[in-house]
Amino acid sequence: MSSTPGCAARDDPDDEGTLTLIVETPAGVLLRRIPNPSPVPPGRKGGTAAEEAVHDEAAIWGLPDFTFRGHVVDVGSGARELGDNLIIVSTLGIVVQVKRRDTLSQDAERERRWIKKHTASALRQAHGTIRRLRLLPVDLTNARGRSIEVDGNALRWISVVVIDHPSPPPDVMPPAADPSLRAVVML
Repeated sequence: MSSTPGCAARDDPDDEGTLTLIVETPAGVLLRRIPNPSPVPPGRKGGTAAEEAVHDEAAIWGLPDFTFRGHVVDVGSGARELGDNLIIVSTLGIVVQVKRRDTLSQDAERERRWIKKHTASALRQAHGTIRRLRLLPVDLTNARGRSIEVDGNALRWISVVVIDHPSPPPDVMPPAADPSLRAVVML
């Protein structure tokens, strides 16, 4: 269950693998069934395939108006990508960073180190994106193809890291994020 007032999520006992989002609104209760994410299509490897899958799933789950692909901006020394995906709803901005592991080793400790290293890297990238978005407004295009101007200073930000690992070792713990920054890590 979520701690957000008027909002809860629960596993759906009638459909294994789905989640039901329950939101209380002035107009009544909204129920939204959220299915398990689809796997990355066969034959597609690498981080870009996982980033696209996360973007597509967010759009499918009812967020096409609020979901934006990472945006490349020019900086003095070259170019920087602003997140792998961005979700912006009202005054909340979410920077999504995706890290995918394609090649596995048989060494559980090596896999733990990979997850920790790439989680830390993704958190740094997300925080860099937030800093960059607070410098100047930027035009972003949502999954419906509509462009909007985003002023990063007008938003509360959360970093979300998605670690796409086919067989994570048991009891793996991602590194602790800076407590002054809001972050969620999903394995």
